[in-house]
Amino acid sequence: MREGLIKRTKSLVVRIFLLCILAPIWTGAVSASVISTIVGTTGDGPSAIVVNAAGNIFTANSSADTVTKLTQSGVSTSFSSGGDQPMSIVLDSAGNIYIPHYNSDTVVKLDSNGNLLNIYSVGETPTDIAIDSAGNIYVLNSNDDSVSKITPGDFVTTLGTTPPMSQPLAITVDSAGNVYTANYATNNVSKIAPDGTSSVLGTTGNGPYDIAVDSAGNVYTANNSSNNVSKITPSGTSSILGTTGSSPMSIAIDASGNIYTANMFSSNVTKITPDGISSVYGTTGEYPTALTFDTTGNIFVANGQGTNTVSKLSNVADPVLAKSLSVTFDTQGGSLIAKATTINGGNVTNPGTPTRDGFTFTGWNTAADGSGTSVAFPYHHTNSSDFTLYAQWRAIVSSTPTTTPPTTVLMPLIPEELPSTGGEFAMWSLLFIAAGFALITLRRFATTR
Repeated sequence: MREGLIKRTKSLVVRIFLLCILAPIWTGAVSASVISTIVGTTGDGPSAIVVNAAGNIFTANSSADTVTKLTQSGVSTSFSSGGDQPMSIVLDSAGNIYIPHYNSDTVVKLDSNGNLLNIYSVGETPTDIAIDSAGNIYVLNSNDDSVSKITPGDFVTTLGTTPPMSQPLAITVDSAGNVYTANYATNNVSKIAPDGTSSVLGTTGNGPYDIAVDSAGNVYTANNSSNNVSKITPSGTSSILGTTGSSPMSIAIDASGNIYTANMFSSNVTKITPDGISSVYGTTGEYPTALTFDTTGNIFVANGQGTNTVSKLSNVADPVLAKSLSVTFDTQGGSLIAKATTINGGNVTNPGTPTRDGFTFTGWNTAADGSGTSVAFPYHHTNSSDFTLYAQWRAIVSSTPTTTPPTTVLMPLIPEELPSTGGEFAMWSLLFIAAGFALITLRRFATTR
């Protein structure tokens, strides 16, 4: 089985050469309302992509054995994936990262900063991973045609199997806990119930490479060798929903039931409506390998070997995806800053620096009292309605020393310190004479009695 996967990889390399040199690439007409930009760079060979609730992008880089964390303003950091050849990536509700490693036969759990939390041993050559609403992790083991289950309590079991020699490459799970696998070698989809019962749900086109399930239980596969998408109903009825670009590698479904595929050799994304109308949604970097949505409906694409970038596709004509928003800059007593406009899930550029007498401007914040998020421009936001940014200030404290005039202390003069004058001597003489006269008078009075 491992040798078969290697042969398939080599055949893909040959197809790249032939398609680039000998044949024109199917592109179709690109939607004029979709803007495609490069967000930033990744590690070597990104094979999977996911976006968290804060809008941060994570890619599993299979050739570099790393995970890249990329902000939507383009700041990129990478850390070890914890194993050999990471193939896929999912996040749990706490933001922890789970990565299956093809050559390590392990799943590594990291926190959002890349710190190692756990390592789980699973089946042989795990290629894909999925998570359900209860936090159970499902791992697809391509070489031994099995699915491992990791519970939130870190208990690992084999949930079920796919047909022998089926070479399953992709996995998804529905809201009821049913697991579905895209079986590349046998061109079909397996369904594994929560109790482990396994069956073949239906057939697909040639070389199903990725898989998704909608809220009604319909299953869709991106068929890499036949350049189309299969739809299988819950009852097992199979049909070709629509065509794609060349070599679709990844598939996703939006809230309206539209299907999107990342097409490796045509470097674009195909959109297929629920009634089967196919069109080119937008262009990507070279060799796109995986795609996903953020919470506002933007599509992010990992561009593979030799490109190592992430593309963002935004539909500016969609009233839901690209609603115009007003940004107010409340200077809180400072000079006036004009309002700006953005779109939901977009960026805000630096509006300038306000001034205020007696204060130093320290930056913008999402809360008036500074308790919110400090804003760095370009500021990527996740707002879906008008919002306000608040100027923050620090009072200027004067550093000029002040001179205190000397203090004159007035001390009372005691009688001994009073200066003597002639008038004062006469006064004291009269007092002594009066006192003597009074004593003589008293003695006479005493004698007569």
